[in-house]
Amino acid sequence: MNRFISFMLQNPIPASVMATWVFSMFMTFLVSLLPAPTKDSTPRYVWWFKSLNTFIGNLQRAKSTALEQSPNWQAAVDAQIEAFARRRGVVFTQQTTETTEKTTVITPPPEKK
Repeated sequence: MNRFISFMLQNPIPASVMATWVFSMFMTFLVSLLPAPTKDSTPRYVWWFKSLNTFIGNLQRAKSTALEQSPNWQAAVDAQIEAFARRRGVVFTQQTTETTEKTTVITPPPEKK
């Protein structure tokens, strides 16, 4: 152990390269343990998930559209819109047109006098 420490002290450049590599592998391991976002994930978690994976260079996982392509994607979007509307005090209703497409109608609350 003493020989290793003295070698690192005498050769700071290889020591810093090795320390950086070990730190990078450790951070990659930790970020890879994060579970992928689901339809119930908060927007904050999705942002952190994508940001951390982009930071460590795991671009394939950061830019994954698996969530968007899931069958629950539209239900998750509708839930987020409804929650946003409720927080803003806006009336949220769903209407279905003749072509069976969903149309979201957000009506502002009546103004208080």
